[in-house]
Amino acid sequence: MSMTPKKIEGLNLAQSLLKEGEVAQWLSMSTRTLQGWRLKGEGPEFEKLGRSVRYTVASVEAWINSQSRSSTSAVNPRPLC
Repeated sequence: MSMTPKKIEGLNLAQSLLKEGEVAQWLSMSTRTLQGWRLKGEGPEFEKLGRSVRYTVASVEAWINSQSRSSTSAVNPRPLC
Protein backbone atom coordinates (compact mmCIF):
# COMPACT_ATOMS: atom_id res chain seq x y z
CA MET A 1 0.00 0.00 0.00
CA SER A 2 1.57 3.25 -1.10
CA MET A 3 0.69 6.37 0.80
CA THR A 4 1.48 9.80 -0.53
CA PRO A 5 2.06 12.75 1.76
CA LYS A 6 -0.35 15.62 1.93
CA LYS A 7 0.63 18.74 0.06
CA ILE A 8 2.45 20.93 2.54
CA GLU A 9 2.65 24.63 1.74
CA GLY A 10 2.98 24.11 -2.02
CA LEU A 11 5.94 21.72 -1.90
CA ASN A 12 6.16 18.80 -4.30
CA LEU A 13 7.00 16.28 -1.59
CA ALA A 14 7.48 13.37 -3.99
CA GLN A 15 10.70 15.01 -5.21
CA SER A 16 11.95 16.58 -1.99
CA LEU A 17 13.98 15.75 1.05
CA LEU A 18 11.60 16.33 3.92
CA LYS A 19 12.42 18.19 7.12
CA GLU A 20 11.48 16.52 10.39
CA GLY A 21 8.61 18.97 10.90
CA GLU A 22 7.14 18.01 7.52
CA VAL A 23 7.39 14.30 8.35
CA ALA A 24 5.89 14.88 11.78
CA GLN A 25 2.98 16.76 10.18
CA TRP A 26 2.53 13.95 7.60
CA LEU A 27 2.46 11.30 10.36
CA SER A 28 0.36 13.49 12.70
CA MET A 29 2.88 13.33 15.54
CA SER A 30 5.36 15.61 17.23
CA THR A 31 8.90 16.30 16.09
CA ARG A 32 10.03 15.18 19.56
CA THR A 33 8.66 11.70 18.79
CA LEU A 34 10.75 11.54 15.59
CA GLN A 35 13.80 12.76 17.51
CA GLY A 36 13.29 10.07 20.14
CA TRP A 37 12.93 7.39 17.50
CA ARG A 38 16.19 8.51 15.82
CA LEU A 39 17.98 8.35 19.16
CA LYS A 40 16.73 4.78 19.71
CA GLY A 41 17.26 3.66 16.09
CA GLU A 42 13.52 3.39 15.45
CA GLY A 43 11.25 5.14 12.96
CA PRO A 44 11.90 5.92 9.31
CA GLU A 45 15.44 5.91 7.94
CA PHE A 46 16.86 9.40 7.58
CA GLU A 47 19.67 11.28 5.89
CA LYS A 48 22.15 13.39 7.82
CA LEU A 49 23.35 16.41 5.83
CA GLY A 50 25.82 18.16 8.07
CA ARG A 51 23.74 19.01 11.12
CA SER A 52 20.46 18.75 9.22
CA VAL A 53 18.21 15.68 9.30
CA ARG A 54 16.14 14.91 6.21
CA TYR A 55 13.81 12.10 5.20
CA THR A 56 13.00 10.80 1.73
CA VAL A 57 9.39 10.09 0.84
CA ALA A 58 10.43 6.52 -0.05
CA SER A 59 11.96 5.88 3.39
CA VAL A 60 8.88 7.20 5.21
CA GLU A 61 6.54 5.17 3.01
CA ALA A 62 8.67 2.03 3.54
CA TRP A 63 8.56 2.57 7.31
CA ILE A 64 4.78 3.08 7.26
CA ASN A 65 4.36 -0.14 5.27
CA SER A 66 6.61 -2.04 7.71
CA GLN A 67 4.34 -1.10 10.62
CA SER A 68 1.38 -3.20 9.43
CA ARG A 69 0.21 -5.75 12.00
CA SER A 70 -2.65 -8.23 12.07
CA SER A 71 -3.11 -8.02 15.85
CA THR A 72 -1.88 -6.06 18.83
CA SER A 73 0.20 -9.05 19.92
CA ALA A 74 1.96 -9.41 16.53
CA VAL A 75 5.73 -9.44 16.87
CA ASN A 76 7.51 -6.35 15.58
CA PRO A 77 9.94 -7.44 12.80
CA ARG A 78 12.43 -4.78 13.95
CA PRO A 79 13.10 -5.18 17.68
CA LEU A 80 12.87 -1.99 19.68
CA CYS A 81 16.01 -0.87 21.48
